[in-house]
Amino acid sequence: MSRLVPDGNLKIWAVNSIASQAGPTLVEITAGTELTPFVTPAGFDTPEEGTDADISNMSSARDFSVPATIGGDLQGEMYRDDGTGGTTDDAWIALPRNLQTNIVIARFGGGGTDNAIAVADVVEVWPVRVSQRSNNRPVRGEAFRFTGRYALESDPTLNAVVT
Repeated sequence: MSRLVPDGNLKIWAVNSIASQAGPTLVEITAGTELTPFVTPAGFDTPEEGTDADISNMSSARDFSVPATIGGDLQGEMYRDDGTGGTTDDAWIALPRNLQTNIVIARFGGGGTDNAIAVADVVEVWPVRVSQRSNNRPVRGEAFRFTGRYALESDPTLNAVVT
């Protein structure tokens, strides 16, 4: 049995245009902005929190329930970049408020050379709208960061296959 840590494996992109959520193409994903180098150790949260609906009745003193809706607050903390040394502030630029985009996640990295995403890799596709993009409070001795929150606009595809 193999266990992996996200460090050095996880890959995340913001991809504005995907024709098929179940089968995003390699070209579509690589045309997006890779967010991985900007994600802080706090990570990127994609909760699938379930709720229960009460179905209790007066014939029993016990409470009963059934599974109901699934939800959660998608959010991520990322670094800002000042643009020196040949780098740019890609994550900040790629995620303006109200943008409709897709967050594509390869939890175990890619099957290509040096962990690059490749055809037949399994990814998650989260169709979202950026609801918040705010700079975090500056803290002495820490790099500038921002937090993004994302409104889920339809069901995510958690086992999409790259075509």
